[in-house]
Amino acid sequence: MRRRYLVGGGIAATTLTALLVVPAIAGAQTGGLDEDLVRSDARTALVENLAQLEDQQRTERDRALQELTFPEGTTVGAAHDFDAVRTQIDQIDTGSAWLSHTDQADPAELEWYEPGYFASIVALDWQCAWLSSAVASLASGDSVGVASASTLLRDFRDSDFADAFPDYDYFVAEYVDPLEQGDSSGADAYLGSCRPETLSH
Repeated sequence: MRRRYLVGGGIAATTLTALLVVPAIAGAQTGGLDEDLVRSDARTALVENLAQLEDQQRTERDRALQELTFPEGTTVGAAHDFDAVRTQIDQIDTGSAWLSHTDQADPAELEWYEPGYFASIVALDWQCAWLSSAVASLASGDSVGVASASTLLRDFRDSDFADAFPDYDYFVAEYVDPLEQGDSSGADAYLGSCRPETLSH
């Protein structure tokens, strides 16, 4: 069985960190084992892995959404669908691309995400949403709205989720602070990397 580890901690405030794939754990060869048994074992492991991932994501997203309120007209981005794991289950069920040789099974790949990863994604969406709200307020001449959104973004440093963003002070200095001086150029550029659901219109 091969496990693929996807690590999401330490997401930079300025960009979403790419998932880091740690070298795979070598899988034992199946030799002359019965093909149905090989498939059953792999499918069981993959189904359990998918259930664990969905539970982790649901728990972390729910916790983050309880504490991080999005501005009106915006929302958190879609949850991750763990497509790679689902595809492997489908391949086993249909018999496609599973046994490459008569005596050796293709290894299944299980995924693991660092604890707090999914909460960090919610927090990243939240930052996008409030930065977008501040830009929209600036464009409409709403100085109170700019100040309110900017304060919320600065106060994020005191939240339980701030540890995942070691460069957050840079984010505030480069994209938040200039808004109160009437400059949205940095924020506009940053928002280009945000998910559409998080943007004010």
